[in-house]
Amino acid sequence: MKRNYLKTVCVVLGIVAALSGLGFLLIYGLSDHEEQDEGVAQIPLEVCDSLMANSIEDKYGIVYKDGKCGVYDIQKRENVTDIEYPPLYFSTRTEMEDGSWYSYFTWEEETQTGTIGVAEATNTFMVVTMPKKDK
Repeated sequence: MKRNYLKTVCVVLGIVAALSGLGFLLIYGLSDHEEQDEGVAQIPLEVCDSLMANSIEDKYGIVYKDGKCGVYDIQKRENVTDIEYPPLYFSTRTEMEDGSWYSYFTWEEETQTGTIGVAEATNTFMVVTMPKKDK
């Protein structure tokens, strides 16, 4: 039996109501990236513009090429995400109750913000984008 696994999920969120200053989120789109069917494009680090990491012990870095960014696994020497995002920033690294670790990267544009969550054991990731709240 052939099984197909989804490597990437893109969740699109929107703020639908606000009570007592708290925003409620509604998932109004859930889709996989069709180009992900063959996996993440592996761009050799040597042809990228740069790789930024906080320290030499970091598992992940942010790789830059032609004005776009992606998440790069320094230890495995492979791209975790495609290099297609606006400037990324490392956000946090969190241990879950089951002992697994996740790293999060964020970006902010004029009309939207986003987060990439990476499961460190498998390098699978999820991308969440949402429109910016009007001021």
